[in-house]
Formats: sequence, structure tokens, C-alpha cells
Amino acid sequence: MYAIPTLSRQNDYLSFDRRKLEIAPQDISRALLNIITNACYEAHRKKLAERGTFSPLLSGSTRRVEGYVEIRIRDNGNGISAAIRDRIFTPFVTTKPTGQSTGLGLSIGNDSMVHGHGGQLLFETEEGKYPVFTVRLPEGPQKPQAQL
Repeated sequence: MYAIPTLSRQNDYLSFDRRKLEIAPQDISRALLNIITNACYEAHRKKLAERGTFSPLLSGSTRRVEGYVEIRIRDNGNGISAAIRDRIFTPFVTTKPTGQSTGLGLSIGNDSMVHGHGGQLLFETEEGKYPVFTVRLPEGPQKPQAQL
């Protein structure tokens, strides 16, 4: 059981502009679910390590930027280690103990955003403080990119 983080939400885009995006909802929800599950896991792990003195926080925001819609998910866990940053979207890369993860969540999410939707899955992080994952989806009709 994970510690329940405090949640916050900020809508810069969806609150004032309700254009439709051409997406496969199941792909977007799968990517967001993996990001949120990882965030809750890491926030819980940090709370256990700090023996209850840490208050988990998960925040989400949306905004429109230069022809894209951005969905940003941030937590205040430990961030992403420099040792795996360049491989974070590689299949089977995980920070969880053996048997607790396949290491496919971020890889599949990245592939879906890039090849299936013409978008991006990005992250920024400060080790020991936070990661922020950003799903960028293009506005308007998109042609899926060819698989490599």
C-alpha cells in the first residue's frame, strides 16, 4: 500500500480552450497511469526512508504551447538518477526491485506518444528532489509516424 500523496491540479489549457485532439485515449491513459503509478511508488519509498517526516505531493497541469497540448505530472520523490537518465525510455529499465516492475511502462508510453501520436514524452529532474514528466500532443490532425 502506498502513502496517499497530496494532489494538486492546474489547468492552463483545458479550462479555456476545448478543442479536440485526435488521440487514442487508451494510449494516453496508459502512459499517464504509468507515470502516476511510478510517482506514487517513489513518493511512498521516500516517505518510508524519511520515517514519516516527508509529505508526498503529486501535481498535474495542462497547457497549450506552440501547437501542442502539454500534460505535466510532477512529484516530490527522489527524481531520476543520473545513472539511468539516458536510458529511462529503454525497454526493461527500472528502478524498482526485481519482480516489482517489467520496466516497460515508460518505454511503451514514449513509443506511443512519438510513433502513434506524433508527440513527445519528456522529463526533467533534480536528483533527490523531483521529476516532471511532460506528455506533448500536437493539436489538429496528425499522421502517425512510421515505425523504425
